[in-house]
Amino acid sequence: MIKMEKIIMLDWNGTMVKKNTLDEATKLRSETINAKPNINHKEALKQYSGIMDDPLLNIELTHLLNVHYLHIVNIKGDDIFYHNVLDYVHNWSSRGYKLVIVSKMWKKTVEQSLELLGLTKLFKDVYGNSQEMIYDKKSIIEMVLTEMGKPLVFIGDDNEDVTASKSTGIKNGIVTWGRAWSWDIYPDYLMETFREVDHLLDIYENIGQI
Repeated sequence: MIKMEKIIMLDWNGTMVKKNTLDEATKLRSETINAKPNINHKEALKQYSGIMDDPLLNIELTHLLNVHYLHIVNIKGDDIFYHNVLDYVHNWSSRGYKLVIVSKMWKKTVEQSLELLGLTKLFKDVYGNSQEMIYDKKSIIEMVLTEMGKPLVFIGDDNEDVTASKSTGIKNGIVTWGRAWSWDIYPDYLMETFREVDHLLDIYENIGQI
């Protein structure tokens, strides 16, 4: 039996943080660049700013989203998190787990959010996207594997979280409160409350995998 590291990878948006946090920030970005409903944000920013360079448009869209996302975090504080999430996260940290955030959002956005909330020290590290938004979830998980070793489990909320973790050989626990679950692909564990996530960790401890 392979002994796993005491690392828990946690998705950010839709798993720990309420999905409407990103939705509200995206809406504010849309209003800033006068995006119409039938025009994507890159095209809207091109019309708004005159920028034609595609990589630069990606970067500027990321920066704009960052500003609005931090605005939402600054206003709402801990209320951006789903109920009881922080209680469990603090508990896992106290039990010796290394908590790692894995997100397709810009790494800096997640790091600055944690800093605003005074939670930076709670997490071992944040693995996220570049400002050009070039990485998929699998690529980001592979960074964790390379730099930290094989985690015990990845807790996420969508199909990509399942496929990315399965393809990298990591067990996945999928939560249902962030979005309605579609059964295109089956996760290793499907959970409706954070108590079930906690129970999953107890099972691993009881069978001696950690």
